[in-house]
This record gives sequence, C-alpha cells and structure tokens, in this order.
Amino acid sequence: MDRIGIIELHSKGRISLKARAPFRFNKDGLIEKKLRPGYLQLVKENIINRPHSSTFQRTFEMYVSEKLYNQMKEDLGQYIEKYSHLARIEAEIDDKGKTFPVTGLLFLKELDGWGNYIRSLK
Repeated sequence: MDRIGIIELHSKGRISLKARAPFRFNKDGLIEKKLRPGYLQLVKENIINRPHSSTFQRTFEMYVSEKLYNQMKEDLGQYIEKYSHLARIEAEIDDKGKTFPVTGLLFLKELDGWGNYIRSLK
C-alpha cells in the first residue's frame, strides 16, 4: 500500500494514511482479500466486544420476501453512499479538525440466527 500511495511508512512501525476518508477498495481486489480478515477482527474487538456509549448498534431478525430483502439491500446501500458523500464534502471544508473517524459494519444474510442459537444450546 506504501508503493501505491495509500499509506506512508515511518520509523518504529508507525503508519499514516495518505488517502482521505471515506474511501473503499474494490470488493474483489487484492487489498480487500488480504485486509478483510484482520479488519473484521478489529471491528469485532472494538465494536462488538467493547461497545462505547456512542456506539450505534441494532440487532434484528425478521422474515421477509426476496423482493423486500433486495429492496432493503438497495435502500441501505443508498443510505451508506449518501452519508459517505456527505462525509467527503464535510472533510473538504473541515479546517478545525472537528471530524472524527466512524467505522460501520452492516451484514444482511438469510439466517435463522435465534433458531440456530437455540438449537446450539441443546
């Protein structure tokens, strides 16, 4: 990532990010494949295992049709894109350092979570 200008390596193993957030990698690209496992572990440790008072967390399970499921994915994707766009605009005009990093992780999957959990207890 240093070679392609995403990060800058410093002494004592320190790394600084050269790209301005928010950004994303190609979901089928090499960086995504190499970094995703470690990133997911970091998110799990810092968001799920150690939630902070500012953490926004919602757990849900519902039964939906394929049509509604696809609509949910589309709508949620649009909301994420909307706020990513607004964050880019805000970062460009932020001259007092008032912005802070926010990490989110949203999974939607056909899964009987509670059912599987209850069955695992038997």
